[in-house]
Amino acid sequence: MSQLHVWAVVRLLPNMQRVVVNRFRRRGDAENYLHILRRYTPDGNFIIVFDPSAENRNLESQEFQSASQDCVSKPRSPQS
Repeated sequence: MSQLHVWAVVRLLPNMQRVVVNRFRRRGDAENYLHILRRYTPDGNFIIVFDPSAENRNLESQEFQSASQDCVSKPRSPQS
């Protein structure tokens, strides 16, 4: 759980599209990154969002993959 990166810096694009630029554990880190982005890309439209669900989906998919690997049946050796 300590690895969750729930604060996302998002670039807003035309036609209601968006791109996650980067994710952070702490909002302050996201704000500092946003400040730098706005300095180097003044015409870009960036926001910070709190998005715990995206990280949870990643964790669930990792857990599912490891569980499915555990369930793979291994060939049995012939018994005499």
